Amino acid sequence: MFKIMRNTILLGLLSCVSREATAQISVECIIDPTGTPAVPVTAGTFRPIIIYCVNVGENSLLPPDFLTVDARFTDYFQRATFGNYNVQIAGILRQDATHAFVSNVPYDGTSFIVQAAFAIDIFQQADVIYNFSDYDYDDDGFVDFVMFTFLNYSGIRGTVGLPNNNIFTTNDPDPNHPGQFIKIDGRGYLTGSNKATSQRKDLRDLEKGVYDFIAGWFHELGHALFNFPDMDHGGSTNYNHYSIGGVEAMAGGAFNGIQSPFNPWFCEQRGWGSFTTVTSNMISTPMTDFYAGGTAYRFIPSLPPSAAPNQKFFVTYHRNDTGNEWTQNWPAHDIEGGLLIWHVAKQTVELHDASLYQDRRKMPIDIEAAHGKFNWTETASAVSNTGTPNSLTGFDSFEIRKISGNAEIQGPYFQKAHGSASVFFVPNSGKEYAFYTNPNSNFYHNSVTENYGHSVTSGIAIKNMIRTAGTTKIDLHLTN
Repeated sequence: MFKIMRNTILLGLLSCVSREATAQISVECIIDPTGTPAVPVTAGTFRPIIIYCVNVGENSLLPPDFLTVDARFTDYFQRATFGNYNVQIAGILRQDATHAFVSNVPYDGTSFIVQAAFAIDIFQQADVIYNFSDYDYDDDGFVDFVMFTFLNYSGIRGTVGLPNNNIFTTNDPDPNHPGQFIKIDGRGYLTGSNKATSQRKDLRDLEKGVYDFIAGWFHELGHALFNFPDMDHGGSTNYNHYSIGGVEAMAGGAFNGIQSPFNPWFCEQRGWGSFTTVTSNMISTPMTDFYAGGTAYRFIPSLPPSAAPNQKFFVTYHRNDTGNEWTQNWPAHDIEGGLLIWHVAKQTVELHDASLYQDRRKMPIDIEAAHGKFNWTETASAVSNTGTPNSLTGFDSFEIRKISGNAEIQGPYFQKAHGSASVFFVPNSGKEYAFYTNPNSNFYHNSVTENYGHSVTSGIAIKNMIRTAGTTKIDLHLTN
């Protein structure tokens, strides 16, 4: 029998997939402000369980693809962490072979946080069928991780938090602690426990397929496992940008529903991937796909400290014919491929602090879009490109959109995948990235220590991008 050991319900995990405004909630994915972010484990094996449930009176038949998602979880995290992190779904818990659990407690629909009675009812039903001690691999008395998945047809969208500060005790004895029982930790995520999180999915979106469903989970596990932040939303008009768009799981996240990996800066901070620091000019440098085992070239320009300290650039190459399921829909050409130039404006930023991603003028990381920067016409409800280039104070297509409350209402990628082929530098196109190019995020007088203006240069140049004899080559130049 379950019992609730703590009954103080605090704010838990909120939606990163879609938006639902309430009188109480004005943001989506957040970090519990009372907790200390857990130190992420960036290598090893992680064995979560998935629990499928529906609201009382709803159809509980599970789509067949929802029963075989385990292989995709393993493949995604193996590729996204460059083989460092192995996610093995330990169990997909449901009422029977093809049906989800049906709650006996109606979901109240008034909050992003699933009420305790709803969660307890589902856990009680599962406890009759499953032995939760089978899912305590680290022998600490808790199920290692619960992915509580609330499916519905009633328009209740987004992600819900398990009742924060609650621990649920099962009726399964703990074999390592005589006299005790296995527990499920519902204290939210990024609070030091990292034991459970939850998501709800409107099944009317099933025409988008299983990819749309698991994309939300990949994003949420980016928070829970690695302390990665939300980069392009938070229920605030300050998020007037697409961040780095669909090429990043924690930002726009996907092209045609297929979730993308993590950007090279996040990977570098977690010790994943191959990086080569450019310390002198490198001519005719061959490029290979970063997410298929290739190298990211890293620049740390030696600019005057008063100009823009702590800058960093990454140059990566991408193709969509490498067999990587998670980049196959990227708009990089499958023959020539494409290069992305990533600019990190402040290397020392705490990755988990989502507030640092609010202002498009001083984003910690941006993509230097190959299509360049333009003047835009903005009103309260619309935004349009004037077609007039402005490399000094203009915006590229990632840096501008209109938000009303929690919803995007207009922008270059409104109701589209957040990105396009024009953000990639394509070999043989004649385009180059020059020393005098004004990098994104370097426009703002944002503090005494970073009092730089609009005229700072990048300090790097990328030229002669060609595709020859089946190999893409570029010249990398650094000012020292």
